[in-house]
Amino acid sequence: MLMKFSLLIIDMQNDFVSPRGTFAQMGFEVKNLQKVIPAIRKFKESLKNIGIPAIYVVSHYDKIYLTNSIKERYKRNGYNIPFCISGTWGAQIVDELKPEKSDITVIKHRYNGFLGTNLELILKGTNIDTLIFTGVETHVCVQQTAIYGYMLGYNVILVEDCTASINETDKRYALEYCRKYYGLVKPSIEVLPIMKEK
Repeated sequence: MLMKFSLLIIDMQNDFVSPRGTFAQMGFEVKNLQKVIPAIRKFKESLKNIGIPAIYVVSHYDKIYLTNSIKERYKRNGYNIPFCISGTWGAQIVDELKPEKSDITVIKHRYNGFLGTNLELILKGTNIDTLIFTGVETHVCVQQTAIYGYMLGYNVILVEDCTASINETDKRYALEYCRKYYGLVKPSIEVLPIMKEK
């Protein structure tokens, strides 16, 4: 059966990735997140050349979207700087990965890119059945979205060199969990041959 693929680029936004963003201001070391920018850009271009669409899944965490449980966790962990607020520089996708006119952007307010968004409607409307995941953080929003996609019946491919976490241990855990329970984990150089086989 012919498979139809879509590239998902998750949370590649200034507040997460930039050294001037909120994550960095909170004291997190974002160099691992920055490292994947050129890899994602190159991979996206390769997929564009064979007609694979890109969907950007981005976070907006305005106060109106935060549940009491989220607010409690922010307070407990000392997250006292707003981040990924609609209309701000921090919520924008990093310059190196700016979407093109043909790309689609989906806004989420939770880790899971399907929850409360139109992502599934877009995928169903274009008959996509296989999702290729890139972005940050591997063990949080990437993983949550990928697992939910798998539960909805999509094939999942997590691109090892195009995902990142601040903590490498967290990333390794997420990759291993994916291998065991819900999808493929491949470096970008091995993904194109899989697609050409289908």
